[in-house]
Amino acid sequence: KDATNLSVWSEKDFLALKDTLNQFIEHIRFYEIFTKEFHSYIWPFRKVLPEAIFEDIVLFYMAHTKPKQELVPRHGKIV
Repeated sequence: KDATNLSVWSEKDFLALKDTLNQFIEHIRFYEIFTKEFHSYIWPFRKVLPEAIFEDIVLFYMAHTKPKQELVPRHGKIV
């Protein structure tokens, strides 16, 4: 299966990814991503994001609202 071709992903594939990423979602700085990158790289995976977080992100980009989600503080360098 081609992991880069989302048209061949099943609901089970998206659920597996959602389960895998669940503990990391709050650490992703969605609000620091350029709009173009959001559309290209995040939007296709909207099924794996918690609905409230996704709606907050969309409002941030479309209506320029302040995010409701509290960002987890950064801890050191990413290696």
